[in-house]
Amino acid sequence: YWDVRATGPLTQMMGTTSYTNFANNYYTAGSDAGGEIWRMVYWNQGMNLENLIKQSIANEEWTLAGIGYAIKAFSWDQMTKLHADLILKDAFVPGLLSHNYDYQDTIYLAVQGWARKAISYLKMTDAKEYGTKISANDYIYAGDKSKWIKFAYGVLVRNLASMSNKSNFTT
Repeated sequence: YWDVRATGPLTQMMGTTSYTNFANNYYTAGSDAGGEIWRMVYWNQGMNLENLIKQSIANEEWTLAGIGYAIKAFSWDQMTKLHADLILKDAFVPGLLSHNYDYQDTIYLAVQGWARKAISYLKMTDAKEYGTKISANDYIYAGDKSKWIKFAYGVLVRNLASMSNKSNFTT
């Protein structure tokens, strides 16, 4: 991610004279530096992903719905790990011009729910044939449901592991 330009200096893994405002929990005016994942989740995916999931469920296209939920879970998990509190409940509400932030624990529960929904939908048998609708456009796993299921389980593991602070925690 391009956001490493902002997080790198915070973790002192890279020296820099720019992107230092993030250490002060501040932003650079007139710049979206450090906002790549924010833009990806709210803008690039945004309502497109929401519509894909809703339309897939309405059309009983379970594989597509599962892939949508897996991508949603992964993206929101990454974003909350970078930005902590986020606009979740007020996101994508038409006409809403002022948004309340939700705490990270709320985001984590949503991510877990979406990952579990992804797994559930991906395990369902599709009534329709997709042809090349998914395989030709899925540049990650070419429509391989078993790999998407593993991916969704991986999102769950990464999410839960980041909440663990135990001396006896093992992967």
